[in-house]
Amino acid sequence: MSRTRICCVCLAALFAPAALIVVGAPAGGTVHANQQPGKGDQPKNRKPRAQNPPAAPKKEAKPPADPNLLSLELKALRILRALEATPHQISEIARAGKTTAGSGGKREAGKASDAYVEAMVQMRRALVANDEDAVEKLRTQFDELEEKSPPDLDDGVEITDGAQIEAVRLLNIFSPQQVAAYALSLNDDFPDPVHLIQEALQEGHSLKKEEWETARSKVAEEVGWLVYGLQGEKATKLEEQVSAFLDQKHLEEVKPGARDPEIRKLVGSPGPVVVLTNVMQHALAELLSNPQVGKAANDCLPHGGSRPSPGSAAKPAAAAPPAPQNEAKRPRRAESKSADTAVKRVQLEDVVKAPDAYEGQQLQFDNVTVTGTAQGKAPVNLWLAVKTASGTVVNASRDQKLTILIPVAKAPASIKEMKSGDGGGVTVTLICTIQHDRPKHWNARVLSVHEKK
Repeated sequence: MSRTRICCVCLAALFAPAALIVVGAPAGGTVHANQQPGKGDQPKNRKPRAQNPPAAPKKEAKPPADPNLLSLELKALRILRALEATPHQISEIARAGKTTAGSGGKREAGKASDAYVEAMVQMRRALVANDEDAVEKLRTQFDELEEKSPPDLDDGVEITDGAQIEAVRLLNIFSPQQVAAYALSLNDDFPDPVHLIQEALQEGHSLKKEEWETARSKVAEEVGWLVYGLQGEKATKLEEQVSAFLDQKHLEEVKPGARDPEIRKLVGSPGPVVVLTNVMQHALAELLSNPQVGKAANDCLPHGGSRPSPGSAAKPAAAAPPAPQNEAKRPRRAESKSADTAVKRVQLEDVVKAPDAYEGQQLQFDNVTVTGTAQGKAPVNLWLAVKTASGTVVNASRDQKLTILIPVAKAPASIKEMKSGDGGGVTVTLICTIQHDRPKHWNARVLSVHEKK
């Protein structure tokens, strides 16, 4: 190729882009690369491109007007909150719930005072926001309202066959820490089959015939699934045996604990791990059977989260992919303000008289003598019998305003080995937090114990 021809080719390559720029520029002048066209520079035959509006914040879902439905949603929210479920897990529950939830059915109209309904609305908002302080405050308010004007709600949940199957599968998507968190949320009400029967026999003396039959049936049913879980035939058979045992024994006067060997023989030895598994599966089955599980799950999902798609109802939960490894860490439950409160030295006598005045506070009781122990309702706890220097006595039971309980793991050997009626004693300093447990009852949960040398 000649020199002249090569120069022509190079010049053509150099000027071609410039020519394209000139041709593509609007008639009014050249627009530089970093220059935004002004309003007058917009071509008349081209409309401005519409901008995507910013995503609207998630609106708070309106609570149902029916107090029955509102109460059902609160039941579902409490379980989700106690499990500290992640968005992925909540989505899985919502998916499964599309096929497992029971129908609302025909329920009797719920009756509740305006103040009680408003408290339910506030509790729903607190549970969705995971506001620990608000939940605790409202729990006390509920107890007061129920004592003044008890609501009449038809909010029972009947476990469906589909929920029983899915509960076994869904339990595997939760971590050991979440299972432990749920167990701890039950506090001293973690169910134990032996103690349920013991308590039913103790309280049965004061119940009338209809009240006794209702209480007996409830305890027998609970013992059945605690021991055999979702194994229907075995659980039903044990339920019938427990009912017959309670009917036969509840009017007999015996010392506390005298029937332990009979009761343990009746229920067998399921072991703590089996009982914990059955508690978890039953809680999930109840959640999945709840007619309001879908609404509760969607309310808990963050804006833009992975909500279940409309066409995913037919997919079984087991076929869902596992949670992504880079999923954000699950939100931890907000710590109560009492955790940051300075420990106060007070007299145990004052707290026994008015435990409600010290609720949520950390208190130090000096020079109290532990005189005995009893097994708490939860196997992981002990109740303490204590006596102060002035003679005030707190028994190791729940038949009083205040019960002192200590996790077995925190109890020193000298206390673990004690039994009620030993006549001895260990002088200690107790640091406790006061927690409202049920209407007119509080727990002094021991955080630490220091023996006096």
